[in-house]
This record gives sequence, structure tokens and C-alpha cells, in this order.
Amino acid sequence: MVNLYRRLQAGRSTLNPMRALRVLSGYVRKLWWALPMLLVLIAFVAFYLGYIPVKGNNFEQRGQFGDSFGVLNSLFSGLGFGGVIITLLYQQKQITLQEKEVSARRKFDETQHYEELFYRLLSLYSKTLGEVTNKNRELTGRNVLRGSIDRAYRVLREQGVNNIPHSLRIKHDKNNLSTENQELIDYFYFRNFKILRVELERQKRLVETFKMLLKHTVRALPAHLDGQPYFDLLKAQLNHTETSYFFLIALTFNDEYSLRELLADTGLYHSIANTKILRVHEMMHKEFWGIDLELYKYRQQLPISDKRIDRAIRIYTRTGLVGADTDLKKYTPSKVKVSSSKLILNESASNEESFEDSKDGD
Repeated sequence: MVNLYRRLQAGRSTLNPMRALRVLSGYVRKLWWALPMLLVLIAFVAFYLGYIPVKGNNFEQRGQFGDSFGVLNSLFSGLGFGGVIITLLYQQKQITLQEKEVSARRKFDETQHYEELFYRLLSLYSKTLGEVTNKNRELTGRNVLRGSIDRAYRVLREQGVNNIPHSLRIKHDKNNLSTENQELIDYFYFRNFKILRVELERQKRLVETFKMLLKHTVRALPAHLDGQPYFDLLKAQLNHTETSYFFLIALTFNDEYSLRELLADTGLYHSIANTKILRVHEMMHKEFWGIDLELYKYRQQLPISDKRIDRAIRIYTRTGLVGADTDLKKYTPSKVKVSSSKLILNESASNEESFEDSKDGD
């Protein structure tokens, strides 16, 4: 304060009132904490020196007079305690806001890091797929996978093990196999495993990159994020050739247990189960790896009732237009009763057609 007074005296001719007020307010803001102490000190000195009149001529009488204000002392003590409580509540509110800000920032950083690595791995997978070549370096990219699958399916057909007989499948589904029936099915299993191991080119680098992508998508997903949009985006980047290839890799090789787990965790088995795969491979997947693809299939309903279909088939058969090779049973719902002397029963289901027949869908 003395320095302020000297500054005011020294600069009285040049210091205007507004500037002096600003300087004074600046000092008040800096020294506001000393004002209560100063007031208490002044009051104590005034009482001690007798400038403030009180009852009594000695300290004992004055002490009794002070005790008469006990109610006020309690009041001010309570107000002081209330002030402390309010201060603590305010501080708690500030801490809560800071924690929310920190949590929001952490979630933002986690999401940004997850998405950045996700898109980088997706780009790396696409690049690795483009660099894939066959042994003769005649094919590249997806054409290598397509050629490998086509070759495996062709050999399976030539060896006659691409389709288990219908009667055996029925017994298998009903769990009514004899020992001889089971041994016959085991032969189909063995031949499929052997042919796939020989004819299917295992692109180790591509498979490992794909597993890294799946692992990050599932295992590194932050707790606050919904993983479904990322799973859907991943599925959209894979076509029929790729899903069929990775399915066959997961089926054929024992050490690809992590790939099978990741295909289940990301929901890619839904895409696989609803593509054209051999029924024998579905049975093998359930038998040896404990994964039932029937649980992943979507049940699509036709927009026309079975009763209406039944009447239409009856009218069609009565017209005499049914050809000798027409198979009404194959593409007819199981609930519809089809009776015709010209029916040809085909044991192959629609999802057992050759992989080569589905090229146009890629």
C-alpha cells in the first residue's frame, strides 16, 4: 500500500483517475486474502485498547459479556462449516466435469487409434491380395484363389467324392448310421481332406494378414464402440471367392484354429453359410471342428404361399408341358406335395453346385 501511495504521489500530475482506479483494483485482486486478516487484527486491537466500549471493568467481566454471544458464535461456526461443505461440493462438481472431459477425450483417442489401424490393416490386406501369385506366376490376386478353388472342386467331382449319397445323408441327419455307413462317410471325409490339402494353394502370407485384420477388428475393439458397423464393412470388402477360399483353408488345415475362431467372432460364417458350398464340407466342419453352419443360414421365404405353388404345379403337370428332364422336386419347397409320373428326383441340393457355376456372382 505504501508503494501504491508513493506511485500516486509521484505520478499525480500524469496519472488520470481511471488509470489510478485500475491500478488500485489490481492491487486489491492480488491482496484480497489479506483483508479479512487485517480487519480481525484491527477489531482485536480496538477491543483491547478500549476504543470499542464493552460491559465490565476487567477481563473477567468482559469474558462473561463475550460468553453471552454464544448463540452468535454457534451461528457463525455453522455458517463457516456450511461454507466449507459448499466449497467441497463445488470442488467435487469440478472434479466430475474434469473426469467426464478426460473420459470423452480417452474414448475419442481410442476410437481414432482403432479406426486408423483398422483401415491400415484393410489396406494392407488388399495390397497383399493383389501381390498373390500362383506357382507358375500366371495368375495374380483373386484369380489365384479362384483357380485354386476351381481346381480342387474339379478333382473332387472327377473322384466322385463331392457329394455324399442322399440316403447316407438322411441317415446321418437322423443319427441313424450303421458302422458300415459311418465308415463309408469317413471315406468321403478322408478323400476330401486329402484332395483339398494337395490342390488348394495355401497362401500363408495372405492368410496371416487376413487373421491380423480379423483379430484387430474383434479383439482390439474399444468397450464403448459397437463393432457391427466394422464387421459389416469388413464383409463388404470380401467377395464370394475370398470367403470360399478362407472357409476351405479353415476346413482343411488343423492348425488354423485361430482362423475358425475369428470367422465365428466376426460373423463371417453367416456369409460363408449362405454361399454355394458342398454339403459334405458342411458335415466335415461340424464333425471335426464343432461348427454347425446350419445355425448361420438365413431362412428366406418365398413371396408366394405353398398352397398357391401346389395348385400351380398341378395345373402345369396336367397341361402335358412337363419335359422328360424337368425336375419339379429340386426347386420346390418341401411342404408342397409334388406327384407326377414324369418326376426326376435329383439328390443334389442347390447349394452343392460347382463353384465354377457362381463366377457371375462375384
